[in-house]
Amino acid sequence: MKRIASFIFLLVGSYLQAQPNQGLLGEYFYGDKFDKKVATRIDKQINFHWDQHNKPINGLGENYFSVRWTGQLYIPEAGMYYFSVTADDGAKIWVNGVLTVDAWEQSGHPKTRTTEYVTGPRNRTYLPGKQWVDIKVEYKNAWAKADMVLYWETPYDIKSDLGSQGLFRKIIPAKYLSPQSKTPPIISASSRQSSIQRKPALSGKASAKPSTNPTVNPAPGTSTPIETVRLEKGKTIILQQVQFAQSSYVLLPESFPTLDRLVTTLKEKPSQRIEISGHTDNVGDARLNITLSEYRAKQVANYLTKRGIPVDQIDTKGYGGQRPIANNNQENERAKNRRVEILAL
Repeated sequence: MKRIASFIFLLVGSYLQAQPNQGLLGEYFYGDKFDKKVATRIDKQINFHWDQHNKPINGLGENYFSVRWTGQLYIPEAGMYYFSVTADDGAKIWVNGVLTVDAWEQSGHPKTRTTEYVTGPRNRTYLPGKQWVDIKVEYKNAWAKADMVLYWETPYDIKSDLGSQGLFRKIIPAKYLSPQSKTPPIISASSRQSSIQRKPALSGKASAKPSTNPTVNPAPGTSTPIETVRLEKGKTIILQQVQFAQSSYVLLPESFPTLDRLVTTLKEKPSQRIEISGHTDNVGDARLNITLSEYRAKQVANYLTKRGIPVDQIDTKGYGGQRPIANNNQENERAKNRRVEILAL
């Protein structure tokens, strides 16, 4: 199996090496507010070590600057990915619209001493395979030396017994980075409907056969579709029209009208806090289901915050298959357990 996986990676690598415009768009700013742009260029990788002899770009010194890299990242196979940084002074990473690494305030004391070499947290993210996803990286340096390196561990790396220790993290190669948006594949209405109604197990799940559970009655406080009910404290609402690409947390366009109505409701009630919870059925590995449900909830939250809803107005949780509202032994009922809910706090 390892030989087959290696061969697949070689094929993917050969294809990507032939692609033009590799790397990310780097925007270089004076200061750390991203409001005084000095220059723009394409950086093949994020792997930099700057000092007084090696300045980041013409027009910037080695002190008090920031960089924002944007573009797309190719995901060679579906599964869990670990992202990490080595940053002096601070960095953030967004992958597929979700804040994945936040090491912004973890290093040094600007302008009082030389800041220390800091390794940022390694956060895991489930990503769908064989497609391009958005990536954004922000970096700041306050004083003296400046280091910024972006790493990942792919599912193939993590399969090793030592993978979870970070020993196999690698600098993301240029062939997996693009400064330009890639055109997504055209999906017919029939195939999209199929992807909504039938969601196979996540890559790497132990089994596609659901475990045997007794019939489950809905929890107290019956959930109601958002189209007919306004937010009421203590009441749970099912976002029935919110759908995701199969086995991923990428929102499908048919979700947007419902989420836009939710945005309007929250703007009318700026003091109303909500909890967004993701849920799955019981098919496959329970741990992966919890992770997927958590990132689906975060993706909904990200949609709301991009449209003006304050972050502190929203909580997110992923429950996986822990809170079924229907019988998991029948597919037509099991589908009801794959949902996103809103609880008015």
